[in-house]
Amino acid sequence: MAPENDSAPETPEIATGSAHTPAPPSWKAILIGLVFAGLAAAAAAGLIAGYLDSRPVDFHPLTEERIADLDRLFAYNQVPAARIEKTAVEERRDETARWAYCDYKVDLPPELSVSGMERLLRRTMAERNVSVFDEPDQPEDTRVLRFSTAGKHFATVALTGVPDRRNLTEPARRLAQEVVHNLTGMAPVVERFERGAVEPQENEDTLWELVSVDAWIVSKDDVDTVAGGITTALSRDDVEIRVDSLETTGQTKVTVFYMGLECVRITLHATVPSSDMPLNGESLAGESETGDEEPPAPVPDPESLPLESEHLNGDATAPAMPQKPKTAEGPLRTAIIVDDGGYGGEIGESVLTLDPRLTLSILPWAPHSTDTAQRATELGFEVMLHMPMENSSDHNTFPGQLTVGMPAEEVHRLTKDALEDVPGAAGINNHTGSRFTSDAASMRAFLEGIKPLDLFFIDSRTISTSMAFEIAQEMDIPSASRDLFLDHESDKTYIRERFNQLIELTKKQGTAIGICHFRRTSVEVLREMLPEFEKAGIEIVHVSELLE
Repeated sequence: MAPENDSAPETPEIATGSAHTPAPPSWKAILIGLVFAGLAAAAAAGLIAGYLDSRPVDFHPLTEERIADLDRLFAYNQVPAARIEKTAVEERRDETARWAYCDYKVDLPPELSVSGMERLLRRTMAERNVSVFDEPDQPEDTRVLRFSTAGKHFATVALTGVPDRRNLTEPARRLAQEVVHNLTGMAPVVERFERGAVEPQENEDTLWELVSVDAWIVSKDDVDTVAGGITTALSRDDVEIRVDSLETTGQTKVTVFYMGLECVRITLHATVPSSDMPLNGESLAGESETGDEEPPAPVPDPESLPLESEHLNGDATAPAMPQKPKTAEGPLRTAIIVDDGGYGGEIGESVLTLDPRLTLSILPWAPHSTDTAQRATELGFEVMLHMPMENSSDHNTFPGQLTVGMPAEEVHRLTKDALEDVPGAAGINNHTGSRFTSDAASMRAFLEGIKPLDLFFIDSRTISTSMAFEIAQEMDIPSASRDLFLDHESDKTYIRERFNQLIELTKKQGTAIGICHFRRTSVEVLREMLPEFEKAGIEIVHVSELLE
C-alpha cells in the first residue's frame, strides 16, 4: 500500500497571454503634477510679459499727427510758410516708447501778436490732449513753448514777432454800434444816416478802428439836441466826447474817443423837414433851405459788400462742395438763401415781392435790418441772422463780427445783440468767416451760445477748411451746409448757369442748398429762374426743412 500523502496537490499556474497591468496613479501624484504644470505656465507667462514690457510703446503715429496739427494751425491763421523754420521730424525713443519730434521757429507777421498766438496754441492743442509748458530760460523777445502728449515731449515752438500791443478793436466797434443804435432811436429828428468804411488804426502800442458816420437832421435847431443826446448816451469814464461846430460848412462834428483814441467821427448835417422821410439811408428827396431840390441820398450799396467766399466757389460746371449721397426717395427739394439783407432800398423791396418760400438772411447793424426782418416774417419768409465772422482777409471787416481768440462771453454777447437787431430769426448762417469757421475752439464757443436758443445753423462754407457744420453736428445742433454759391459774378448768364447747376444737383442728391445775395442782377435772375424749379419737379422750401 502506498503511503498516504497528507498535503493537497499544487494547482498549476494558467498563462493568460497578456502583460501585467500596473496600478492606477494615486490622487496625490496627479495633484503634484498639476502644481508643477501651473508653475511652468506661470513662469512662461511672466517671461512673455517681461518681454512685452521691455518693448517700447509706439507713439510715433500719434505725435506725428499732433505735429501736423501745429502745421495746420499756423496755416489756418495765415502765418506765411517763409516765416516758419521747421526741423525735419526725427524719431526719439527711451526705454519705454518711441515718438516723433521737431522744432519750430516762427516769426509772426505784424498782424499776429505773440501773446495771441500763444493763447491760440494752448487752447487749440488742449482740445487734442496736448500739454503746453513754458521752456525754462526764455530768450529775450522770444516765447518758447514745449508740447507734450502721452508724457512725451514732441515739439518745441519759439515765437517771435512785433511787441504785443493792446487791442482795442472790439471796444471801438461797440462804440460805433452804440452810435448807430442811438441815431436809430432819434427818428424822426434824424432823417437818415450813413456809416462809412471801417478804418483800421494803430500806433506803437495799440490797435483799434475808426468809423465815420454822416447823419442828416431835420433842422438846424435839432442839431444840438442830437449832439447832446449822443454825449449823454455815451457818457462814462473811459469815453470822451468832443463837439465842434464848423461855421464854414454849417456842419457839427461829434468825435468819440475811447481811452484817448479817436474811434467814431460823426458829422451832423442840418436839412429842412420833408414829408414821409424814411430813416437810415433810403433814397430820399427834400427841399434845401434855398429851395433847390436836394439830390437823393445814396443807399448803401450791397453790391460792394465782401463776397461770401474768396477761396471756395466752384464754377459753372462743377459744384464747389463734394456731392452728398442722394436722400431717400421722395420729393425733390431745394432751399435758396438770399444773403446780405438789411440795406432797404429798391433791391430790398424787390426781394420782399418774391416767393416767400425763400429764406432771407439779414445782416445785423445794417440801416434796415430790424424792419426787413419784421416785414419778411409777416410775409411768410423764413428769416436768419447773417452773423459776421472773421475772414482771412483782414480788410473785410464788419461791425460786431466775431473774431478768433475772442472770449466766449464776448462771442455770446455779440451774438445776442445781433439777434436782437434781427428779430424773429429762426437760425443763423455765417457772413464771410473763413478764419473763424476754421477755428474749432471759436466755433464751439459760438455754437455753445446758440444751442440753448433752439436756433439752427447753416454753414455757408466760405472755405474748404471750415469745421462749422461738423462741430454743429457733434453738438446735436440742427444744421446743414450750402452746396452752391450762385452769384459770385454779376453776369446774368453766369448766374443762370449756376441756378441750372443747382437744379441738376438737386436731381442727383434729392436736396440742395444754394446761396445768392441781395443784388440787382441776382434778384432779377432769381425771379426769372424760380419757375424753372417747378418745371423740373423741384419744390422750393425753407432751409429749416433740410436740416440734418
